[in-house]
Amino acid sequence: MIFYSLRVSTWLGERNGSINLYSLTSFFFVLFFLMATQDIAVDGWALTMLSEKNKGLASICNILGQNIGYCASQLSFLTLNNKKICFYLLKKYAKIMHLIFYKSEYYKMLNTNLDLIYPTFQPFVDMNVFLKFWGIFILLLTILTFFKKETSNNKEKENKKITEQEKEQNNKSQNISNVPKKEENEFRNAKETYKNLYELLFLPPMKIFIILFLINRLPFASVEVATNFKMLKKGITKEEFAIFNPFFIPISIISPAIIGKIIQNTNPLNVYYYGYILRYISNIVLSTLLPLTGYMYSNKTHISQIFFYIYYLYIFGAQIFNNMCIDLMTVSSMGFQNVISDPQIGGTYMTFLNTINNMGSHVIYKKIKERN
Repeated sequence: MIFYSLRVSTWLGERNGSINLYSLTSFFFVLFFLMATQDIAVDGWALTMLSEKNKGLASICNILGQNIGYCASQLSFLTLNNKKICFYLLKKYAKIMHLIFYKSEYYKMLNTNLDLIYPTFQPFVDMNVFLKFWGIFILLLTILTFFKKETSNNKEKENKKITEQEKEQNNKSQNISNVPKKEENEFRNAKETYKNLYELLFLPPMKIFIILFLINRLPFASVEVATNFKMLKKGITKEEFAIFNPFFIPISIISPAIIGKIIQNTNPLNVYYYGYILRYISNIVLSTLLPLTGYMYSNKTHISQIFFYIYYLYIFGAQIFNNMCIDLMTVSSMGFQNVISDPQIGGTYMTFLNTINNMGSHVIYKKIKERN
């Protein structure tokens, strides 16, 4: 990411060049491959690290990490890469600094001449800076993780490990010539893992699980994907949508933790059922935004500003309600997956179940986006 950050900006055409689709595809294929590999390792780590009664907490950690990552990267990048939003923030900064340092000629000149620099003004962050920053962040985190040694506080696991090691030593001393090589063991373990996954596909409960999670987002997709697109066509601007982004950040971080605390000692599938019903209700609320937006912007000159503030508050409330329902379903479904996953192939097991879930939503949402 650090090495190719400048090249990606060029490939995207940000530096007045042509878009290089082949290079972009190759770069992001490698990047996503590495991230997927890391995801498998982290899922497996969570299953082996947590005790049996706390396995459900892995889903809270997962969704919490995803939301923090989404807010810290995507929302911040979309905001700081938008020219209008960045210029608006600069104007506010210049105005505040001029009020504080009213005797300063620099801030006085900056405040009065800002509009002149708008044509040549560039956003605060481009793809080059974005990739370089997160590349350095990931590199430092990897270095810290490399020096972190795991310690087990579970005496039962330690005793079991010692017993297994003693048995292994006895077997080696008895028949050292029959011990297979390390490479053969690794190959056999990988082969056994794929064999287990193949057998998993044909289990009757798993067939129901796969069908359910392939189609579970079908009732919500049209409303959740199309609403924002349709609202833009009705008159609301991207800048108005961006107003809500700073408020989504703390809520999206706090809500999974609250949901996880509430459902910690409950059946994950029961929670998923109630989350499904609540998500239906949230979609009904979201669907009212289209006629309301059409009315507000078709009569914009005749409607008082106070009603627009109420309208923005209603949009914010509807989006928050929908996001909390999504988090409720995600936390409960991932909690169920953690409980049923085999720790021996935990990472692969979890990734397989998540792939089924993501595959269904990706296909459905993509088709609806293409139609809009």
